Amino acid sequence: MKNNPGSGSFDLPSAEAENCSYIRRNSDIAVGPAAELFFHMQYVGHYVCRKSFHIRRQIDPTAILLLTLSGEGVLLYDGGRYRLGRGACMFIEAGRPHEYFPVSDGWEFKFIHFRGCMTPEYLGYAASRFGPVRWLGEAGTERIDSLLSRVLEKTECDIIDDYPGISGDIYSMIIALLSASAADPGAGEQLISPAMARAAQFIRRNSGRSVSTGEIAAEVNMSRPHMSKLFKTTYGIPPHEYLNSYRVSAAKSLLVTTSLSVTEIAERTGFRDLFSFSRIFRRITGISPTEYRESYRV
Repeated sequence: MKNNPGSGSFDLPSAEAENCSYIRRNSDIAVGPAAELFFHMQYVGHYVCRKSFHIRRQIDPTAILLLTLSGEGVLLYDGGRYRLGRGACMFIEAGRPHEYFPVSDGWEFKFIHFRGCMTPEYLGYAASRFGPVRWLGEAGTERIDSLLSRVLEKTECDIIDDYPGISGDIYSMIIALLSASAADPGAGEQLISPAMARAAQFIRRNSGRSVSTGEIAAEVNMSRPHMSKLFKTTYGIPPHEYLNSYRVSAAKSLLVTTSLSVTEIAERTGFRDLFSFSRIFRRITGISPTEYRESYRV
């Protein structure tokens, strides 16, 4: 088991160290031109996890790129449930609620948390192309595995001095992910039953109004208790939270891409009033709608 503090001198979280049979993790805090000009990593690592390993969090708005090398994990993100077997490359925004965990002992992956340059734009582009997980062929898997290993090697020191090189490696990972041919399109689909897919679609289609669990249950021909239980098992959250998360995601886009007032955005995304919008937005994201908009302007 190995942890290298890099220039940031962070300790390994005990919840991770105690639930892995192997850990190699480096960390860093970039400042000055390195933080302004380049992609820069916060954490990079190589884990082999026990079944007890479980990450559930919402942290600062960095990108996480995680590549499964062997074994199998599960990702819960943005209302979806995704399988992570060998060649599955997860690319998500850490500032949004997410969970990932192994199906059994021996889930092995390499990962990097990074920010800088146009990270939000690349995340958005990837999400529009293939969602939070893409399944790669062997060539793509080996390419990103090699680049992650190279960043691990470059950051095995107390002072990191190759920020341009690391930025180039991160950019190469993004391009390899975006340009790779999908190895198994079916494998990357959400593990969701047709009924629950219809339920989620119904919620999204009617997000501009109040939607009851009774209406959703009727849409999929189930009793309300059974539908609610199955929905939470599938998506990790109950139907009303899925609706709130979907509305907040739509609001995020409008906050960043339009000059609409916060009140107008609240109305357009189905919230009953500004107070309700602000309260739910802050609960899900940790900041207010205005603060979210300002963070992207900066």
